[in-house]
Amino acid sequence: MLPTVAIIGRTNVGKSTLFNRITRTRRAIVANEPGVTRDRMFGRAVHYDKPFYVIDTGGFEDPHGEFLKEAMLDQTELGIQEADVIVLLVDGMAGLIPADREVAVRLRRSGKPVFLAVNKIDQPRLADARLAEFYSLGFEKVYPISAEHGVGVHDFLDDLTEPFPEVEREEVDSHYEAVAYEIDDEEGEFGEEEFFEEEWQEKEASAIEAQKQEERNKHPLRVAIVGRPNVGKSSLVNRLLGYDRMVVADIAGTTRDAVDTEVEYEGNKFVLVDTAGVRRKSRVSDRLEKFSVMKAFRAIEECHVAVLVLDATQGIHDQDARIAGMIVKEGRGMVVVFNKWDLPEGREQRIKELTRELHEKLKFLPDPPVVFISALTGQRASKVWELAQEVGAENSKRIPTSEFNSLLMAAVERHKPPIHMNREVKFYFAAQVGVRPPTFAMQTNHPEAIHFSYARFLENFIRKNYGFQGAPIRLKFRKRGRRNR
Repeated sequence: MLPTVAIIGRTNVGKSTLFNRITRTRRAIVANEPGVTRDRMFGRAVHYDKPFYVIDTGGFEDPHGEFLKEAMLDQTELGIQEADVIVLLVDGMAGLIPADREVAVRLRRSGKPVFLAVNKIDQPRLADARLAEFYSLGFEKVYPISAEHGVGVHDFLDDLTEPFPEVEREEVDSHYEAVAYEIDDEEGEFGEEEFFEEEWQEKEASAIEAQKQEERNKHPLRVAIVGRPNVGKSSLVNRLLGYDRMVVADIAGTTRDAVDTEVEYEGNKFVLVDTAGVRRKSRVSDRLEKFSVMKAFRAIEECHVAVLVLDATQGIHDQDARIAGMIVKEGRGMVVVFNKWDLPEGREQRIKELTRELHEKLKFLPDPPVVFISALTGQRASKVWELAQEVGAENSKRIPTSEFNSLLMAAVERHKPPIHMNREVKFYFAAQVGVRPPTFAMQTNHPEAIHFSYARFLENFIRKNYGFQGAPIRLKFRKRGRRNR
């Protein structure tokens, strides 16, 4: 286990800015107003071959209501419990106030090492004057820093990480890779002649598959929980994790950051990502909400599987369709969850109604598995883990080239493509060239003649024989080229 550092302090002292500075990311939303961060945010960092975890926490007060304040306090207390070392961050511009003393007393009671950092000291010549009053908090050393500009942060990290263990260079690189890792569509880049050479289909396909499989084993399955506001995304995350990881309130926009949590379930590793609710663009005017929506979109781009959460009491809205369309566009696997299933009356009839509505309004979906749950009571919630893993496997599945060519010939035999300019459309060769999403390239004499309806027939034929449930399939039609002699 790596050492864990928690950043604690009042609201608006720059905790998220310091988190982003240390982790070298922009994961935490930063704004010049109090109460932006509400949930604990975890990140990885490395300082001189010493990797460690960083926790960003909410402040000890919240201007949006007493309930949110208590929930944020609970999240901060959990951050203190999880930490090996605590950074108490205070505002050098605002000076020492009674709330800082209260926080300092609370941290001393934890019995853990505490480093006092005075933020917003942009000019070193002003440091002594602004630091003097903070020595009264009773900590041995006070560090002047500017999280925004990086002033003093390097020296501060030298002392903070001094007792942390060093690791081998290869392990440090792997930590950096884990921070920077983003999911590609994993589609191969092939020229036409190389693609259609017989030698390629066996040697290159097996090499690519081995490389991709190694990459998939190296990184856990990323599962993003997405949907409109107030459909129960954070409640579902808390239920799946088995503890209150996220702040939950009956207030739209409670979750702001896209929050990652690494978890192991029945021997399988996952990264569970809670996201902010996505409203219609015309209704998003607040600057913070725009940032939150951008984070949610980024979470969809970077995940392997997206769990689309719908409200069983409200049915399917147009915004649900837009979010689903984005998941399909990005080529991510999908699981559909109808939440709040503890509320509807006449359940059997309601299942039929919602299933019919799903097929009518979201016809473009890649046949995703559907589950009816209650995040509040936990009814069938654990089924989401199983379905996410199945869809992740389906979205990464490959069909051997010889099998796929036989499948294509069988499909053409059953339903021939339409005649084009009095000429028969022929298929010569086909192969799967990518996963996440499953992508198939087919060589034909007239790619422009393949109508959408025939492409849909081929997609359905592939699904009927090989499944790919919840995975969007991409079909590419290429004109036959000359082979090298």
